[in-house]
Amino acid sequence: MIHVLVIPAWYDIGNPLAGIFFHEYCNAISSQCKVTLLNFEHHSFSERFKKVHKEDKIKYKKYDFLKMDYYNPFPGKLFGLSAKFQRKMMLKQATSLMSIYMKQAGKIDVIHIQSVCNNMTPIIGVELSKQFNIPYLITEHYTSFEEAGDSNYLPFSTYKEIKSIVTNASMLIGVSNFASNYCAKCFDIQFRTVYNVISNSFLATKLNTKNIRSSPFNFLCIGDLKKRKGQVYLMKSFAQIINDYKDITLTFIGKGDDELVLLNLAKELGIEDKVKIYNFLPTEKFIEVMDGANVIVSASEAELFGLTIVEGFFRGKTALATRSGGPEELINERNGLITNYADVDGMAENMKYIYDHYEDYNPQAISDEAMSKFSEKAIAPIMIENYKKVIGKK
Repeated sequence: MIHVLVIPAWYDIGNPLAGIFFHEYCNAISSQCKVTLLNFEHHSFSERFKKVHKEDKIKYKKYDFLKMDYYNPFPGKLFGLSAKFQRKMMLKQATSLMSIYMKQAGKIDVIHIQSVCNNMTPIIGVELSKQFNIPYLITEHYTSFEEAGDSNYLPFSTYKEIKSIVTNASMLIGVSNFASNYCAKCFDIQFRTVYNVISNSFLATKLNTKNIRSSPFNFLCIGDLKKRKGQVYLMKSFAQIINDYKDITLTFIGKGDDELVLLNLAKELGIEDKVKIYNFLPTEKFIEVMDGANVIVSASEAELFGLTIVEGFFRGKTALATRSGGPEELINERNGLITNYADVDGMAENMKYIYDHYEDYNPQAISDEAMSKFSEKAIAPIMIENYKKVIGKK
């Protein structure tokens, strides 16, 4: 059985919303190969003296979990100056950890770097590849390479080094056709497309196939509460139609800098009694809230895929989205509508249309179409074949 080491660019055991996709991906492919996830966490100098440990809130792991905690050996003022030394120490620690692990769990056949946006995890992945003669591939999820530039990789690396890592990978994957084209532009090399996989947990409870208009009629937006996610524009669109559609509500699930902005805006628009924000929900409650919603909304400026849209499809939900990249490959006349980013009037019109024509959408058909493209059954075999190709190249 193939043994895969997955190294995600972000993963937070204390916050399942941060890195939950990588957890679900590892679970998805674990039925067909052995999977180990290496979670690298970089801590400040002072944290080594604090006796505080995060509770692992990411449960039901079907894969091996390795946690690498690195603490700065110097106070913050010397952080930049000591970057070269610290990088060397991190790589040494990662190599030691993996050497010990493989003596117990056996040889790893392939390393899967999940995004190179982090300034250290791709370097760790390549170091392990060199030290243990293991081929690696990369799947990219990040949306802001051009905007962030070299700042993504400082102080431990540079764009030039990361581009070399990308160029020398045995395989490069984008999570949508838009993502593949975007990444090809950023790194000047071709990517192939393999869509994100949706966890079987979204199929664990029975789907309501009757598209009955509920009251209140709820629009649900899921994601980090930040400017580029467009929630401010969504709320303004919602406020435009509230007088004509008095039984509608708007729910957000997420955390971020714009939470207070959204709460203040709701108050300013006089709709605070129609708006609800959940910071975090466990998977079971998350699906429950999704099932209670009528429409899933993504108002983002840029999305390489559109994970929450497809999760909603699995539950038979109609979607509203902005032209932000990946969602344009997901939305069609059978499952929703799409408009321009920050187009308040356009989103308001689409919200009204979905409300007025809600019964025209077929929940079972929406779910079936999504499952045929994005389920574990659909995606896991593709990735296993890709792993075999990478191992064969070696």
